Order: sequence, then structure tokens, then C-alpha cells
Amino acid sequence: MGDIVSYEEVPASQVPLAKRLAAMEMKSFCTADLGLPYLKIIWAQKCGHTRQYSGQLFRNYVEAFGIAYLAEKIIMLNIELLEYKVPHTAAHECRHFYQFKHMPDFPGNNDIEWDANRYAEQALKALHYWRCCQRSTAMSCTDKSLYIS
Repeated sequence: MGDIVSYEEVPASQVPLAKRLAAMEMKSFCTADLGLPYLKIIWAQKCGHTRQYSGQLFRNYVEAFGIAYLAEKIIMLNIELLEYKVPHTAAHECRHFYQFKHMPDFPGNNDIEWDANRYAEQALKALHYWRCCQRSTAMSCTDKSLYIS
């Protein structure tokens, strides 16, 4: 395994408003759609030995645009994410919480990532109905079944 990648929390005020709103909107949809508890979104940037901010420090085995910290109920989103990728990444990470909740063994294989990506694509399409206050239509656009072998 390679070096551990460190991320430092970035104050939300340093994140463009459009990114923050996109993440919050998708998180709101996914938590309602998947029946998840409150999840906190934290923005972070890759850091080395010197840190720019004094917030929480996160570590991961690979460089990532988003990470689901299951025990803490935190979605860490990389500040480097392009704005149009924020909703997909937020939905993808929400799906990992759902997988963890419904799969006691929660295997670490590619099926988990494939399933999270599949759900995120469906959530992106459902978001239109969510915005139009057609909540039941939006939630019927996603498949809650886990597609993991």
C-alpha cells in the first residue's frame, strides 16, 4: 500500500457557495431517499506536513474526491472537486452509508463502488423532481436494492 494521504478541514466560508449548496441539496435528497441519519458535510484539501487551517485532519489510503467516515457520520468532500461533480460525489458517499447500514459485512470490493456510482447517477436524475417538490416521484426514481455480490 502507498503513502497515507492527509486532508485538512477547510472552513466552509472558503468553499464557493454554489459547491456548498449543490452538496447540501444532494445530501438532503439522499438522506431522505435512503432513510439515513443526519450526515455532516466537511470540506477538505490535501495537505502535507504544513497545514493552512486548524480544523480536523483526515487520512486515507488513496487520494479521493470524497470519503464516507461511517462512524462519525461525516462526508468529506475535496475542495478540488469541480462544481458539476459535487452532487454525484455527495450521492456516491451517501450510498456508502446506506451500504454500511444494510450490509453487516460491508465488503471492500469494486461492487461497492459500482453500486455507489449507479445510485449517484439515479440520484442526479431524481434531483429535478426533488427540486420541484415532487418528493414521492423523486424517491421512486432510485433503486434501493444493493447490487453487490
